[in-house]
Amino acid sequence: MKKFKQKGFSLVELLVVVAIIGILAAVGVVTYNGYIQNARETTVAQNHSALVAYATAEAAKCSINSGADFMLDSSAGIGATACDGAECTCTLVRTNAGLDSDGMTDAIVAYANANFENPYGITDPGDNEAGDVAKNEIKAAAPPTDDCGTEPTTANDGEAVFGRGTIQVLGQTSEQGDHSAIIVSCVSDEAGSGITSQAISLF
Repeated sequence: MKKFKQKGFSLVELLVVVAIIGILAAVGVVTYNGYIQNARETTVAQNHSALVAYATAEAAKCSINSGADFMLDSSAGIGATACDGAECTCTLVRTNAGLDSDGMTDAIVAYANANFENPYGITDPGDNEAGDVAKNEIKAAAPPTDDCGTEPTTANDGEAVFGRGTIQVLGQTSEQGDHSAIIVSCVSDEAGSGITSQAISLF
């Protein structure tokens, strides 16, 4: 009877295969992470554009009909209690708290938190357990535009640092009592990554 000699892979061949698999895995992980980051940045930019467009349209509606709703979707409960516990209307937003734009920014923030999610997840579990994507602040002077960071913190100068993926609604009121809001979105955690809208005004 003739015996057949079995031959397996040599150690060198196995090591070459393992090395090739390792290289492919390393390249794949880097490429995957790049795709994920690009997708997150694109989502932030889309959220920003959608929010700015809607808020601008709502402000224009208020200039035509002062009794109309502002950033309000009754069917979804959005804005139902955003203006100091009341539904946000153009009249109420204009007169809220006398001479500041708090009502306007509250309404925009309520709409953003109900309709958008932060693609980076909860940026600061300690300060943002609810996972809100938007917050507001009343600014007396021109707002910062590029204070983006990994998570919401406070810079050395006391200015708020916006967390990546978050939307900051900054309200201002002129001496004539006209309210306006500027929407800033952080695309990433890099300085200079903020997208800033033009002022959206209520007259």
